[in-house]
Amino acid sequence: MYWVFNNPSWTQGTELIGSQVAVPIRCDNDTKGVSTPGCVFKDYAPVNVVSLSGLYPNYARHIQDAQASGLPGAYPDGQPLTRQTDDTTITSNRNTACPQASSGGYPRPTGYSCDEYPFASTHQGAASNRLLGRTFDWCQISTLTSRTGPGWSACMIPATENTAAGRDDLRIFYNENRVLENDAFYVWIVQ
Repeated sequence: MYWVFNNPSWTQGTELIGSQVAVPIRCDNDTKGVSTPGCVFKDYAPVNVVSLSGLYPNYARHIQDAQASGLPGAYPDGQPLTRQTDDTTITSNRNTACPQASSGGYPRPTGYSCDEYPFASTHQGAASNRLLGRTFDWCQISTLTSRTGPGWSACMIPATENTAAGRDDLRIFYNENRVLENDAFYVWIVQ
């Protein structure tokens, strides 16, 4: 908004006494899975805060280890992640990082499922760097090794935690922050 007061009794002179550049706001009805319109500050990259002592400690630990190994998305100094909404690409990202045991992928220990980082729902997902996978000593995947630099990570974490983190953390974060295709965002791991 830009305000100009022309009534002489409201101003001390005839010149404009003040203005401020407006913050760009984006209003949309395009958030995947959300049917109501909403608005966000267009130039703000939202931050998903995940706690190591919260509801999803293994999920948080995997992201923390992955970011420490050089993968993007770390708040505040890392390169941001960008949202991917194409279902075919999301499936490709997920299948690259976490192939099913029945198709030559990783065996799943009882009660565990495969978690991938960067998330399958990002442009930085595993299909963008198919040969640069990694894991960590505690992750129960023997066919990947630890490494640093670009790529992706896979880790076995408790299946109920993995499902809940995706459904109740990441999806809600995307929806509440109206993270659309190509929108940048960060993940901040806290104690």
